[in-house]
Amino acid sequence: MTDNQTLKKEKAYLRKQCLLERCKHKEMASPHIAARMAEIFFRTFVVEAKVVSGFLPIGSEINARFLLEKCGERGATICLPCVVSPSIPLVFRSWKGDDDSLISGNFGTMSPKATAPVCVPDIVLVPLLAFDNSGNRLGYGGGFFDRTLVDIREKKPIISIGIAFDSQKVPMVPVGEYDISLDYVVTEKRMYTFSGMC
Repeated sequence: MTDNQTLKKEKAYLRKQCLLERCKHKEMASPHIAARMAEIFFRTFVVEAKVVSGFLPIGSEINARFLLEKCGERGATICLPCVVSPSIPLVFRSWKGDDDSLISGNFGTMSPKATAPVCVPDIVLVPLLAFDNSGNRLGYGGGFFDRTLVDIREKKPIISIGIAFDSQKVPMVPVGEYDISLDYVVTEKRMYTFSGMC
């Protein structure tokens, strides 16, 4: 078995375990948890006049909508990712928080209509299945955010922030050549900076 095959197998196993574990904690997606996460987030980040990209939850994924709405209230331009093709980076389109402007996208996502203006974010809120103390992220296997972070950083500096429950932290995420680590992860308990914790 090649190293690449071993890596794929390790990731697939961890994804299955983490998804099962996350499904046990659906009750944690409460208004109280969302407010606590936003409070922790704004201790570190100033979003006024920034472009902030987020995501709307799929299944048991943590709900970042409250945090996005609070960023918008503080003067940020909010955008959501749109899948154009499996092999190219995500495109971000502006979103005002209204459900009427959303359409069903690929992989069960909701995204703004193609008429919404394209944005290049300053801060990217990233979904994940697991993360570790080095900022390594386990995603869903499509490589969308890894490709996208590389693509945006060729244009401008950005900050990547994983959004997760604290219980999604694992001892080690297996990483490959094209996996991009996060700058931060914010949970309902703390902010991880990967050069230590805030």
